[in-house]
Amino acid sequence: MLLIINSPKSPTTEELAIIERTADLIKIIIENKKAEEKIKISNERYMLATKATNDAIWDWDIKSGVCFWGEGFYTQFAYKPFPVINEKTFWENNIHPADRERVINSKEDFIHNKKEGLWAEEYRFRKADGKYAIVADRGFLILDNEKNVMRAIGSMQDITEKKNLEKKLLQQELSRQKSIAQAMITAQEKERAEIGQELHDNVNQILSTGKLYVELAKTNNEERLSLLESCSQNINNAINEIRKISRALVPASIEDLGLLESIKDLAEHIRITKSINVEFYTVNWADEHINNAQKLTIFRIIQEQANNVVKHSGANNLIIELEMDEYENTIKLNIADDGKGFDPEKIKAKKSMGFSNIFSRADLFDGKMSIVSAPEKGCKLKVQIPIYNSQLNKLYE
Repeated sequence: MLLIINSPKSPTTEELAIIERTADLIKIIIENKKAEEKIKISNERYMLATKATNDAIWDWDIKSGVCFWGEGFYTQFAYKPFPVINEKTFWENNIHPADRERVINSKEDFIHNKKEGLWAEEYRFRKADGKYAIVADRGFLILDNEKNVMRAIGSMQDITEKKNLEKKLLQQELSRQKSIAQAMITAQEKERAEIGQELHDNVNQILSTGKLYVELAKTNNEERLSLLESCSQNINNAINEIRKISRALVPASIEDLGLLESIKDLAEHIRITKSINVEFYTVNWADEHINNAQKLTIFRIIQEQANNVVKHSGANNLIIELEMDEYENTIKLNIADDGKGFDPEKIKAKKSMGFSNIFSRADLFDGKMSIVSAPEKGCKLKVQIPIYNSQLNKLYE
């Protein structure tokens, strides 16, 4: 707007006032146009943002109750745009009945108390086909200069697939833990059965014979000393057998002497009691880098495999190698024999108890086990266990 005043004289006070008001009006018009342009650009950015994300963007006008939904809402939940969708009741009515009261109360409390930060809830929301999706919904408030709530803006995200995957992984983990627990129980029952058999077939027979010697000594004066000597020898044998069973059950030397000395003690015991040569080697080993739970597991694995070799392999030599690889953060255990060997696939098919126990012990510590063997080629058992594992404290401490 341009105001021209034709006057040979200087402008009067009234004319100057008109000029100033006109200039102010022009300034206001220009500023308004700039503001409109900024709003237009902002709205365009907002609309583009709603199209660029898969989230269902929502913008709820608190006073009017009208809710605007972004493109992601129609994409995720397959609704067609129609007026009722923009009503607050549409959102409320499509929340699963079991979740509805909780979610609505949570949102209303957030708005009523003008809380800062984000409102967030997970609930089930009905899609256009009638099926329910699990959604993660979050939003924040916009207040005016007088701290009154004007709008609530946020987004809904369909997390059904994520939740189903989490549920599947949880079920797999529970199944894994159940299998491990069952394997441990089976191993314990196996050990108890072996102990019972040893006590019945060996210790019980030795003590029964000792008792017979005592009974004979009561009535046979001539052989009394000889009979008592035989009884004493049988009692000594029974004590040694019980010590052997106790040693198999509780390797106390692990805490007292450390893992390496305990394995050496086991190897020496096998040499004395069985006709097999045992050799034990270590590489870069440091007991202090692992806790007693891992030491006991390693010892039990060696003990289990050594028993397998002695009982079934017909081997003449057994070699145990234990390495601590700090670069890979791994304990490496190799147990090899020169026995008759076997087909690993057949052993897997039969679900050998000995190897199942070893696998369960290693798996409990996120370890891995492999078997290399063939008929008449001996057997090599390889076990790798991480040095550090968060499960240890939970399970053993």
